[in-house]
Amino acid sequence: MARLHLISSPNVSSLTNGSNLWARKLSLNTVYFQSTLGCHGSKASKHNIKAEIQYNPLRFQQSAFNHHYKSIERGATSEETNKIYVVKADSVPSSESESEASNSKSIVESVKDFMAVLYQFIYPYALYGRTSVAISASLVAVERLSDISPLFFIGLLQALLPHLFMDLYVNGVNQVFDFEIDKINKPYLPLASGKISFRSCALIVALSAILGLGLNLMIGSPALISNFVLSVILWTCYSVNLPFLRWKQYPVAASLLMFVCWTCIIPISYFLHMQTFVLKRPVAFTRSFIVFLLFMSFYSTGIALSKDIPDVEGDIKHGVDSFAARLGQKKVFWISVFLYEMAFGVAFLAGASSSSPFWIKFVTCLGNVVLGSILWYQTKYVDVTNPASGSRGSKASNYSIKAQIQYNPLRFQQSPFNHHYKSIERGATFEESNKNYVVKAVTVPSSESESEASNSKNIVDSVKNFMAVLYQFIYPYVVYGRTSAAISASLIAVEKLSDISPLFFIGLLQAVLPHLFIDLYVNGVNQLFDFEIDKINKPHLPLASGKLSFTNGAFIIASSAILGLGLNLMIGSPPLIWNCVLCFVLITCYSVNLPFLRWKQYPVVAGLFTTISWTLLFPISYFLHMQTFVLKRPLVFTRSFIVSLLFLSFYSAGIALAKDIPDVEGDTKHGIDSFAARLGQKKVFWICVFLLEMAFGIAFLAGASSSSPFWIKFVTGVGNVVLGSILWNRTKYIDVTSAASTKSFYSFIWKLMMVAHLLLPLIR
Repeated sequence: MARLHLISSPNVSSLTNGSNLWARKLSLNTVYFQSTLGCHGSKASKHNIKAEIQYNPLRFQQSAFNHHYKSIERGATSEETNKIYVVKADSVPSSESESEASNSKSIVESVKDFMAVLYQFIYPYALYGRTSVAISASLVAVERLSDISPLFFIGLLQALLPHLFMDLYVNGVNQVFDFEIDKINKPYLPLASGKISFRSCALIVALSAILGLGLNLMIGSPALISNFVLSVILWTCYSVNLPFLRWKQYPVAASLLMFVCWTCIIPISYFLHMQTFVLKRPVAFTRSFIVFLLFMSFYSTGIALSKDIPDVEGDIKHGVDSFAARLGQKKVFWISVFLYEMAFGVAFLAGASSSSPFWIKFVTCLGNVVLGSILWYQTKYVDVTNPASGSRGSKASNYSIKAQIQYNPLRFQQSPFNHHYKSIERGATFEESNKNYVVKAVTVPSSESESEASNSKNIVDSVKNFMAVLYQFIYPYVVYGRTSAAISASLIAVEKLSDISPLFFIGLLQAVLPHLFIDLYVNGVNQLFDFEIDKINKPHLPLASGKLSFTNGAFIIASSAILGLGLNLMIGSPPLIWNCVLCFVLITCYSVNLPFLRWKQYPVVAGLFTTISWTLLFPISYFLHMQTFVLKRPLVFTRSFIVSLLFLSFYSAGIALAKDIPDVEGDTKHGIDSFAARLGQKKVFWICVFLLEMAFGIAFLAGASSSSPFWIKFVTGVGNVVLGSILWNRTKYIDVTSAASTKSFYSFIWKLMMVAHLLLPLIR
């Protein structure tokens, strides 16, 4: 072989002049030329070069003995001559086995590259979405566990495999006719980036349509055949640029097509395929399938709107009139988010009100809450003007660099043989090139432990701050008051000591927990529509102070309404469900600034709202829940319950008047005609004190005249006298013209009511 001749030649260091060196070079070239004549030809040589570069890079380095001399001839060094010679010597063909290995490796690499291009071509997220829809719709058709048999999986495979070609056709035909647009909007796509030729793309699209239809015809399922044919027709009309077609340029038609495909065609066809063709059952649209369609109707509409948000630039340039281009990216983005959250809300409520076992209700409700929360959390990282936004790019790229350094450090090192030479070419050295590369590679983040510690600390701090804001957002004194009302009404339903059992505490928990979300809704919706007023009256509140954004406030309110209603539906107590619904209706009418609503601007209606809520709605619903739903007793209004309603009628009226005393300035400025603004703060303050003292007087008289043992009479009598006296003593320190003083008084009377709630059950 040529390499043997080269190595066995005389040592180059014995050369004394440039002419001898040049002669030796020519003689060796002659040897090399002759040695190549009996080998595998130019093709084998080329493959051998590739194989040697990939598998034996050391063969391309200079031999060690080349560093022992330097002979100058015509301004060129022997080192340079040797470099030229080494390159020629490496073109020596190797054995046939290496050539075959190179060929097989080239084939494998080509297949890998093609599959990678095809993976991008098919839009993987759309493929995963369609696959999950097929699995979900098939599972919805299952009525009992025995239906999940080998036959079920065969039917699922029949649905999935042909649709792979359907995905190729749908996404391919869209890329073919959006070729110029994708150069702007999606330059990474195979066709737009030039990774795949236009002719190859057209061939893939045509073959996909033929293979997909052929497979469905072989399977013979009418539902799948109809699905395929309708999808091909609709997506052709959507993408193809022909007269009366190209529906994607009309925003309503484009959104309707997405809605029809994802809400009707795809889920219904898979469901019918599994129900009628595989399981051989008659068509029956179950409750779960209707819920599934309702969920998809909201979610697919959101997808139809959001898919055009990153493509506004190219769409406008090429005359595609999408909703994002017409209404603006930000508006369409938030409409999409609202639709997604509505979809999760529908699924949550459907799961909560289902007849499934409790653990299934819990999993479905918790799952949809988590998904909705993750979606909302992700919106914080989205810049609607940036097409790449939403994936938290900068952070992801940092982690990518970190992962590459940890798991493949050799990629960031200089090759060892690059340090053994310095060759000047056009004024730039190889060392400089290496330095530039190293500078990029050393942008390594700090150690993993420090990064994780920092992240965990940030998460803990964020949670703490959010809980602090939420605590202010919910009006804590109102939560305590409502909790004490629930405990008091539940204890009033107790007839004997044995009733206070684990069942009692479970029932009490059922009453208290869902109402936390109702409190969030009630107080939140009031803050949302009193945003400008609260900047004057209550600047410390989260929304007014800017600690909580308006968008996050709206999300908390919507989530609270869904969670509150969902939990009550899961529990299944009619009194609690009606309590929840009536609370939502009344507070919405009280706060929301719409025609015929905003009742808080009418002082009589606003006073009645607070009185009815605290005198009738809360105590009656909690009492009935404990008496009829938990203890399973017939409805009976006891003497202690009537006394409790009478006490609360006076006390809640006093609270209704007192709550507006500190807010006169903001209410007057924004046209809220409260009693405090109309009659004066001082007059309304003393009316409140009178009503509160009347409530304690009623409780005192009822306790003194009860048939209970003397010690109970003594406790209830003395307790109400003490509460009334504390209230009267507090009035001496109130300045009715000071907002801080009257706010303190308002918070104080809530605390007195909590203590009174504990005394009321003792009156029998």
